[in-house]
Amino acid sequence: MYSNIRKKELKKIMMMFICMCVYVCMCMSVRAKVFPIDGGEGGGGAVAAVVGAAAPGCAVILISSGGRLHSSYVKVLFGLKHTVATFEVSNDEWNVNVTRRGLAETLQTARFVRRRSQCVVVVVVSEDYEFLVAFAQWSLKARLLSGTTKLLVLTRLPFYRVENLLCSYWTLSMMNAMLLNQEGEDARFLVYVHLPFSQAGSQVKRIASWGSRPGLVLRLAFPLFPDKFSNFHGTTVNVTALPYTPHWVEETNQSEDGTSKTVYSGTDYYLLASIAYALNFTIHVIPTPSWNELCLPELTPNSNRLGFGIVVQMVIATFLSQNLTKKLPQFNWSRCLMAAWLVFALVVGTVYRGNLTAALTLPKYPPRTETVQQLVNTFTSITMPPFGNEFIKFFKQSNSTLYKSLADKMSIVPDVITGLQRAQDYREAHVAGRRYMEQMIARHFTSPLGSTPLYVGRESLLPGISAWPIPHDAPYKHRLDTLMMAVVEAGMYEKWSEDMLGDTRRKARARQRSGRTDEEEQNDGGEGGGSVRALTMVHLQGPILLLLLCLAAATLAFAAEYVLNTRKNKTSSN
Repeated sequence: MYSNIRKKELKKIMMMFICMCVYVCMCMSVRAKVFPIDGGEGGGGAVAAVVGAAAPGCAVILISSGGRLHSSYVKVLFGLKHTVATFEVSNDEWNVNVTRRGLAETLQTARFVRRRSQCVVVVVVSEDYEFLVAFAQWSLKARLLSGTTKLLVLTRLPFYRVENLLCSYWTLSMMNAMLLNQEGEDARFLVYVHLPFSQAGSQVKRIASWGSRPGLVLRLAFPLFPDKFSNFHGTTVNVTALPYTPHWVEETNQSEDGTSKTVYSGTDYYLLASIAYALNFTIHVIPTPSWNELCLPELTPNSNRLGFGIVVQMVIATFLSQNLTKKLPQFNWSRCLMAAWLVFALVVGTVYRGNLTAALTLPKYPPRTETVQQLVNTFTSITMPPFGNEFIKFFKQSNSTLYKSLADKMSIVPDVITGLQRAQDYREAHVAGRRYMEQMIARHFTSPLGSTPLYVGRESLLPGISAWPIPHDAPYKHRLDTLMMAVVEAGMYEKWSEDMLGDTRRKARARQRSGRTDEEEQNDGGEGGGSVRALTMVHLQGPILLLLLCLAAATLAFAAEYVLNTRKNKTSSN
């Protein structure tokens, strides 16, 4: 009986021992799979290799979740002889409100450092997935990264976590960012990057690896920190725009099957289309109802000209008052007189014809108002469209007496057309966008012959640069800047603007002529009138005065001949 009891106790003890061994083995295996990121030869070597190869000479900003990990990477980065700024965010007790507030303050300070450096690499080291999520969110809010800043995240996470980080957060998916992930027990690091645009669409791609023996190994098709926006691979890019001539013009055309299609044109559309061609993407315009949702003239001389033959006939008829005969006078003195008269008529006619042509082809306008000072001194009333309210408030707060006087004379009208019409009818000035006013003058205030009583002053009221709104610190901004500068420096933007203005003038003339009869065009006189312009006494006063002088001279010559002839007859009779 005693032996049986001893055997049972021994079995229980053996079972307990075996269970304890199994438990210890399981714990050891689990602990072996969660060893921390190595900050020495492993992770430090990977960071040193990537930073040294991708950003030599750049300043480094180190942000970590603290502890031994932070100090070890500080030693590694200082060994690279880079300018290093280190920031440690403790997460011993993870509290969302406290830690994120501390992280936000840290990122604001880091942004201060980044803005004072030309080239920066931000290195983030943490094993905590929640910390990396918080960094991705708050770095975007704090505007830590610019379009050219490089971001390197070092962590140890399962691949599905890595993929979620790279795909779900703008900082990692769209910015110039890479992720170093330690995988396996051999301290091997894989370099991942998110490509928003590729032939296969949006995807996470492994572009390099680092190991203690082979070092940094790159895939041939991808460099470190690849340019994500050099080729959009035919992706459709959404654009918001409102019609604003001549920058953006929308026309709806009806096809034969009854469907309508919107056709876009304008200087900004042509510029965007050129960029789309260079970067290989398609434009898709998203309708928008208002500007609030969207954003949170050259004078043509009068071409009336008189033909050379008509001018010659008019001059000869005016000067001689009769047609020239083919027979020349018989007496030499008569021929000399006739030759002198023709030379006199030729010289005077040529001079007067030139002056008359200049008077008819060059309209006489009062002195132009070209500067802001002249605008204030000349006009008592100046109008602006509804958006001018902000300008008036701004001018009233100015320290310049000129702009304060300008604000006192300004008033608001419903639209640009109303302002231009008042400028024509009531001698007022209208202030609006230069290119838009040029288009409206050409379309609504220009005669079929190209003349107009309105013009656009030479000086700008508020010189500035127009731009396209894009997200803050967008990584593709430098691409857009480079292509836009190339188009502008080539003169294409001004060329498109001039072409659109000329096209608007041609359409306006065609529209006006199609609605007028030939009789109306012939009878329409005055400024910017029809094809025939009547001569007035101002134009004909020279020929009339010359005619009177010639008649007086002819009368004196006739009287002298009569007197001489009478005396000759008396002498012959005696």
